[in-house]
Amino acid sequence: MSLHKNKYRVNYKRDKILKHELNTDSENNFSNFCDKKIWNKTFWMTVFSSIIFSSFLILRHRKMLLRSYEEQKMSLFSETAFYFSFYDDIVNSSESIYNIIKKMISDDRTEYPDIINSLSRFNIYQEVILGILYKLFLEFYFKLKIIIHLIYSFINGEHLLKNTFGFNNLSSEFVFLSTPYNFYFFFVNSLLGIGMGVLCGTSTFIAGGSYISGLTCMGFLFANFRLRLLSRISSLPLRENFALPFIWINNMILISIIKYTNSRNQKKKWILLYFTSVILLEFWQFSAFVISTQILSVYALFLFGCDHSKLILILRKLIFFNMIAMFTSYLLHFFNYYILLTPLPQIGVSILLSISLCKILFKREKFSLLYSFTSGIISLALFLVFKLILNPFSDHDTHVFDMLKSAIFGQEFANFDTMIYKMGGSEFSFITKEQLEMIKNSGVLFIFIPGTFLILFSIIIDTANIRASKYFPYYKNIESSFSYQFEDCSQINDEISDSSSNSSIVSTTASYSPETAISLKQSSVHCSKNNLQDEYPKILKEKQSSYKNKKNLVLDKLYNINFENQDTAISFLTFQTIFFCLLAIIISRLRVLALPYIALVSSLFASRKYLSFIFNYYKPILLWIFRIKYNKNKAINPNKRYFNNRIAHFIFFATSIIFLFFSISKFPFSEIQTGLIPENNASSSKSRLVGWINSNLPNYTPILSDMVVSATLRLTTKSKIVTHPQYEHIKIRRRTQFMYSISACISLKELYETMQQQYKTEYLLLSIYRCAVPRGDKNIITMIHVTNFLDNINHRCNNQENIFQRTCWRIQLDSQSGYFDLVYRNAHYSLYKRKPIEDLKLVQTNIFVEKKNYNDFSNFSFKRKLLDWNESWKPWIMNHCIINDSFCPQNMVDYARIIIDIYNIIDVSKLLYEKAVSIFPNSSYVIFNYAEFLDYDIGDDQKRIFEKYNMSIELYKQETSKHNGSEVIEEESSSRIKLNQSYSLKMILGFILFSEQINGRTEFVINKSLELIFENELIKLISSNFEFKSLLRISEYLNSNKIINIDFDMCIVSLAYNTCMISSYLKTIEIESLRSKIIQKKYPSWLIKTVYNKLWKFSKLLDPNNVCIIKYWNLFHNVEKRKIDFIYSFFLF
Repeated sequence: MSLHKNKYRVNYKRDKILKHELNTDSENNFSNFCDKKIWNKTFWMTVFSSIIFSSFLILRHRKMLLRSYEEQKMSLFSETAFYFSFYDDIVNSSESIYNIIKKMISDDRTEYPDIINSLSRFNIYQEVILGILYKLFLEFYFKLKIIIHLIYSFINGEHLLKNTFGFNNLSSEFVFLSTPYNFYFFFVNSLLGIGMGVLCGTSTFIAGGSYISGLTCMGFLFANFRLRLLSRISSLPLRENFALPFIWINNMILISIIKYTNSRNQKKKWILLYFTSVILLEFWQFSAFVISTQILSVYALFLFGCDHSKLILILRKLIFFNMIAMFTSYLLHFFNYYILLTPLPQIGVSILLSISLCKILFKREKFSLLYSFTSGIISLALFLVFKLILNPFSDHDTHVFDMLKSAIFGQEFANFDTMIYKMGGSEFSFITKEQLEMIKNSGVLFIFIPGTFLILFSIIIDTANIRASKYFPYYKNIESSFSYQFEDCSQINDEISDSSSNSSIVSTTASYSPETAISLKQSSVHCSKNNLQDEYPKILKEKQSSYKNKKNLVLDKLYNINFENQDTAISFLTFQTIFFCLLAIIISRLRVLALPYIALVSSLFASRKYLSFIFNYYKPILLWIFRIKYNKNKAINPNKRYFNNRIAHFIFFATSIIFLFFSISKFPFSEIQTGLIPENNASSSKSRLVGWINSNLPNYTPILSDMVVSATLRLTTKSKIVTHPQYEHIKIRRRTQFMYSISACISLKELYETMQQQYKTEYLLLSIYRCAVPRGDKNIITMIHVTNFLDNINHRCNNQENIFQRTCWRIQLDSQSGYFDLVYRNAHYSLYKRKPIEDLKLVQTNIFVEKKNYNDFSNFSFKRKLLDWNESWKPWIMNHCIINDSFCPQNMVDYARIIIDIYNIIDVSKLLYEKAVSIFPNSSYVIFNYAEFLDYDIGDDQKRIFEKYNMSIELYKQETSKHNGSEVIEEESSSRIKLNQSYSLKMILGFILFSEQINGRTEFVINKSLELIFENELIKLISSNFEFKSLLRISEYLNSNKIINIDFDMCIVSLAYNTCMISSYLKTIEIESLRSKIIQKKYPSWLIKTVYNKLWKFSKLLDPNNVCIIKYWNLFHNVEKRKIDFIYSFFLF
């Protein structure tokens, strides 16, 4: 009998094991099917959203493609110009790729007189890659030309596709190959668009294949795309624009690893994560900090006990692969030790050592509060020790920690490095109220803030449950099994251990994942309360009953809540987002890290499955809060249960749809309503300066200037520069301080000697904004504030000298010392040449010589010198400007204008205007600007002002007729630039406005205005046969014929505005003539109508959303410009 029982027991166990294996195999097969389905949905969501975002970004900034390559380069600013200059070096070089790379490794242009390895010092591998790709495209272009035209033949005038992908039906080449900038533009915008698509795909993936979540993520991303809030793509070459897509890809890979630890593709995922980490570290110097937050997020979850045994393996591998990526980057940067001294290795090593020490202390790696506390304290202590040890060697990134200390602890930790980052704007300060208001208006915070608290609270509850289960295992394991089986008909993960000595149920804690919700439904047919209860041994029920008598209220609440644990991947994403939010609060520019993940976390709550999980998770505690009694073991009619489930599903689905439409409704329509022209830092002053340097100075001439101007010089000229915007090296920080000492009170003698001995350069280029205090907000940090923090106190202006007593002005006004000679000047830039030592003769003349460390110039008599023509202004104009500056008339009056705009000194401007008129009496540009000065600033006699306006137009006619009808003046025109045709439209408008202001719209004024308009060569051109099917062809014509000319600040925007203003003027003239029944004899109404219609159409084509078009839309279309009109302009113009 005993033998029979033992045989029966063995057979029973064998049947149980076989049944369990069969169930496991079927579950794995179904799980693989679900995983594949989720990945397919993720893929298609990523592709769809990538196309949408890439198209939007390209369309939003496509007007940039219409500029000439020179104007495109000059539109870049500071670090964007600096990085792009390396790309320009490659694409414009006729040498082999090997020689180009060799020059970069031995670069003597970037930090003259030093020779540096640019590939080691800077994150410019993306420029190298794009430069090589562009050259390869050009090399094989003619081979691809036939295929390109074949593909284009299928496009047949689809404006949207043409505008998006750059097709041009009359041009012989793609738009993206027409200039090197265009190729760069398409690549970066497409890359960022793909990255945003990955974010939407990540949302779909985490939400278990929910398209609604992915679309909601897209809606919130668009909702925050305003005024450089979400992305700084308008500043194209910024490092974060390259790195952000790979940050998003890297985190998506890690999320998939966390969700599917036992996946067959784990090795491939880890290898892919390694490569994306390498790309991150190469593309953005801040990436080491980003990866550090990623490690800290996983470590924080580990300390909270979330999937403790799984996360410890992931954490070790994550640190290991990122350490390998770091050393790979170290090799690619030619052994630049900067990457080794970042927080990344210190954090990684500290965490690994703390885990190893805790393993020794606790003999095991199971979760406990003491274990987590000890591990956290040890890792923090080790990090601080490593930081103290390496601090003397890590001088490259000290400014980053200084910025953090200054932001967190206040101004007492401020220094020159922190102040220079805060100067002039908010990008490196705390996030502003305006930015927070824009984020609030996007609506994302209304979901993100409560949603984050729900997730964090669930993590705390899960941690408490893990802690509670350690002391009350029977209660947690048995009760959670029953409640989950009977109420939700969910899959059972319990293993029944049957032995003669002990019988228990060992329950594995399940983590929520939306795909399990599907498998639970499939397995629900096996859920039978009676069958399950019959299988449980009686002894377990007795243990459960005995435990219930000992339970307390707190554990009862925790047990009720814990049907499933919070998804570890979602928990990781939340912690990562919180880290990014903290960085964004401290440094506003880092909002580009936080905002995409805020949108991603918020979009998860648009998933019906995740909403269902959150509801079931918090339902018991809600019932307890509202004192609602609920018997979970009460038998429910199956039909009623089915009906209740359908109602719940409908509510969750409706909520998801509401969230989706809420995100879409927040689309920033202002991005479509505003002009489509991106940031443009090109100016006439910059263009004229570059032209003068390229014409008058030999190639590779060293020029000392500030970091912003130096970046422009490196991009647009062949000059060697001394400083640049890459601030992560202590040598550059010292050179930058020296340049700012010129804005303070360094002595001219020390400046002269430093240029001669240390930097070995003759030329000093100063921007007027480095010697000016901007008007407006008094709380803004200016150049004056920054110079008060110079390390060398001998360079500071201790007595708070007037701006004209500082070195940047004394270098011109203090002609007695005569250390420098002003060789070139325009409105914004002044170029000084250091005089040879033998020409100084300071001792022989017995004049005052500044002491090297003397910095008190409060007694410098600047007022007299500013008005002294012979001493302060004549040497520049008569000795240099007239002789070698083809834009001398324009530069004189433009500088006179800027003196008023910046310093508000009328007397100095009046002196310069009058001298310009006397020296260049036949310059229409000078006379017109002088008329504006008399009109707006002086308020002179109206008759005299009218004469000057009229005189400027007559002079322009003479200049035009001479240029078109005679070749005798070739010699004269070679030394003087004739007035730009587009600028003539501005002159006509100035004349019309002033004439009507003083005389009204009389017949004389109308006839004179019509005469000026209809006789203008540019208006004749537009009104005749100036019609092309492609805007690109129009821009090519305007650029090649200098109609668009940055030397006169005449770009597409200004041309569109001026033609629109003239068109609206003609329209009003026609309306008034019809009302008064006065028909013009010389210019009949049909002619006026023809001209203004063509001008209006031309203006809309150039810039459909310029201020004039919006203002006068009702005049031409009898209705205000509607949203549909803006959308049409955005997509089809």
